[in-house]
Amino acid sequence: MEYVELITKWGCDGSQQSQFQQTFFDISSDDSNIFQSSLVPLRLQVNMRSHKNILWQNPTPSSTRFCRPIRIRFLHETVNITKEEIKYIKDQAKDLRKAEIPTSNGVIYVILYYPRWSMPKYAIQLQIQSLR
Repeated sequence: MEYVELITKWGCDGSQQSQFQQTFFDISSDDSNIFQSSLVPLRLQVNMRSHKNILWQNPTPSSTRFCRPIRIRFLHETVNITKEEIKYIKDQAKDLRKAEIPTSNGVIYVILYYPRWSMPKYAIQLQIQSLR
């Protein structure tokens, strides 16, 4: 059986900055704190029988070049917000379904998705583990 795997990594991180002169509909919101989760494709490979053939590999996996936001929130980063975001993304990943792409020669490629969580900061990982 032949199938294609899209291997990705994702993570989340927060930042603080000076508040910009941006008008928000909700008066309690501001942009001085931003919390974002992002996805980066790492590799697209075909698995045929007993070997793998790499179709594409991200040449710069640590770069922002292929980094895409999943969700952006105007929140201060806390351990609870991070845990909530991790659960949100993992729940979304569970709902991913395989895609089937038929070709003109009758072959159907099945694409499977494998999102992997990569921690942006070691400190967050320690905080989350301490709360278990």
